[in-house]
Amino acid sequence: MADELGDKHVQENPGILSLAVLFFRWHNAIVDELDSRAHHGFDETFDKARQMVIASLQNVIVYEWVPLLLGESLPPYTGYKSDIYPDVTALFDAAAIRYIMTLLPAGINQRDSKCASTVSGKYKGVRMCNTYWRSQDVLMEREDELEETLIGLVSQLADAEDLAVVEDLQSKYFGPLHFSRHDLVSLTIMRGRDYGLPDYNTVIARLEELYGSVDDIDVFVGGMFETTPEGPGELFKTVIRDQFIRIRDGDRFWFENKDNGQFSDEEIERIKAIRLYDILNNSTRYHFMDVRPNVFQYSETNETDSCPPIYMHESQLEPCSPHKGYDYFAGSEASYIIVWVSFGLIPLVCLLFVWVLSKCKTYRYMRNVQVLAKNLKDNIGDQLGDGSSAFDQTGALSQHRGTEWQGPEESRLVIVRVRPERKLEVINLKGKLIRSINLDHLKHVHCLLSDNKKRNVVMIRIPKEYDFVIQMTNESQRREFIQSLKQAVTEHEDVVDCHETKEKHIYMQAFTQKKRNQLLERFFKIAFQMDYDPTLDQEEVETRQTRDILEIELTREEFATALAMKSNSEFVENMFSLMDSDHNGYISFREFLNAVVMLSKAYLGGSVDMVEVKTRHPKTLNVATDYTVEREHSGLRALMSYGISTTRGAAAVMSFCFSLLLLTMLRNTITFLRETFLNLYAPFDSIVSFHKSGHTTNI
Repeated sequence: MADELGDKHVQENPGILSLAVLFFRWHNAIVDELDSRAHHGFDETFDKARQMVIASLQNVIVYEWVPLLLGESLPPYTGYKSDIYPDVTALFDAAAIRYIMTLLPAGINQRDSKCASTVSGKYKGVRMCNTYWRSQDVLMEREDELEETLIGLVSQLADAEDLAVVEDLQSKYFGPLHFSRHDLVSLTIMRGRDYGLPDYNTVIARLEELYGSVDDIDVFVGGMFETTPEGPGELFKTVIRDQFIRIRDGDRFWFENKDNGQFSDEEIERIKAIRLYDILNNSTRYHFMDVRPNVFQYSETNETDSCPPIYMHESQLEPCSPHKGYDYFAGSEASYIIVWVSFGLIPLVCLLFVWVLSKCKTYRYMRNVQVLAKNLKDNIGDQLGDGSSAFDQTGALSQHRGTEWQGPEESRLVIVRVRPERKLEVINLKGKLIRSINLDHLKHVHCLLSDNKKRNVVMIRIPKEYDFVIQMTNESQRREFIQSLKQAVTEHEDVVDCHETKEKHIYMQAFTQKKRNQLLERFFKIAFQMDYDPTLDQEEVETRQTRDILEIELTREEFATALAMKSNSEFVENMFSLMDSDHNGYISFREFLNAVVMLSKAYLGGSVDMVEVKTRHPKTLNVATDYTVEREHSGLRALMSYGISTTRGAAAVMSFCFSLLLLTMLRNTITFLRETFLNLYAPFDSIVSFHKSGHTTNI
């Protein structure tokens, strides 16, 4: 029913639900009247009836109820004013309109058509605190209970306009069906503080002793203390009057606005004549003819009122139900245990899943390795390593299968090709070249052979690079590999010098790729440190660093890896050739440092001697000149200037948004905690004030 009536709050208590159903029936009565006067379409009839219902509500509230509440009428309507905002103010919503809670009684008297009470027993009415959110059940106990409730509301006196609020709104608000009992007065004060309402500083002098300072008085508390027997005090009266005037004058669809063409003059006069008394008579099965026309006000001099109003005191009503709790655990012990045991098993299940997944991945990898090894064996044949002519198609003297040792916990299956141009090619099982070892610059090739039981390990010393350590299947294959290596080297009158030692000594003496990478990191760190720190000269660096760092020489592959480029790219080839001044196939520390310094000076606009560069590599110079001079406006530096500005601006905006989100979350958390039992031990009100001050300061 709440969805059909358009507001979920209609179920809060039987009085609100009765009025909602009353205007629902009033809509149907208007529809019947429109159908009897003229034949309209369904949509047109519905829209017209809806407009009439809204206009009736506007007229009843503004011209019948508000004047009685304030003790004075609103000024005459002079037309729609577009410069007036009809928005509901925080002061009205969180303080002024809450004044009416002092008028609400503790219960509702129900009467039949003869004004006799329909509530049997020793209690004389329906207690509000026991009917919260079960209004539909109350109104459906009897066929005419809706009409009985409406007659009871019309013939019942409101509470006095004072500072007293009934228990149903204080300690029993929302009753036992809510998760806990609330105090509507305290909630109203908290709402005002959440809204940031201004302090009340015109309260009477006796309140100063209670609060200590007038600046600490909440506006709702001070406004309530202004209450007089004739109605609200000056503050609330002014706020309520101003709010309803703005709602009326700032609404373009107000029923008295003739410019919108919504109603004719005749219809406007007819709507202004409608009172709540008329709506009751035309929308219910009971007749309210004997009831006074002004259903909002009772006069003792009215002799025609056949249902004299009565006052329902709390002593005449049933007591409010005591505080109740709900044991969510009762009856759910088994499911509770199952759920939490399942939550505890989730990490174990995830670990088991990861373990199984890793095993499956390892199994698939080993299976692929076996398949690749089998395919290579089928392609290469059983003559692998014998140096036969089976490999003439690749141009290699021989091919040898083994396991390359890269470290204590790293190894990989590889195939080594010995080429006649004094070069070793290391190929993985997929046939991809992963390393090329050039022995052309070596006059003496030093290698170490293991003398352990299998005698299958070979280590070749590679100066200026990292060593090559390979484990053959057996000693026979190792012998064939050494013979092929000697054949390739001795053709150029070089010497292969091999010595036997313990296998563990080979692993200890091996200069691995990992160690090489560590030296390269220090290499680049020192080089760029000398470039960016002008106070650091080369002699000082040479005395501070080890000789190993200064004697490092980069291969073209390592230089390309440092630039995150391919070694066969044109840029890498040209830059490497430019830096390799002695043409030995390596870049020394000094050559690299000189190139970095030269490029830095060119970038900063300094003078650089480019005679040698222009003579040796004109193509490289042309490319560098094109990007740094002729196209500098469209180059990387110009592009990065916009990119950096955009990304930093976006990051600043995101940081600001994150701070606002954090402040909002903190405010919501404080508001939630303030409604719990923790409010008895922690001063959350002071925390809210501190939070607001911090929020304002941050913004």
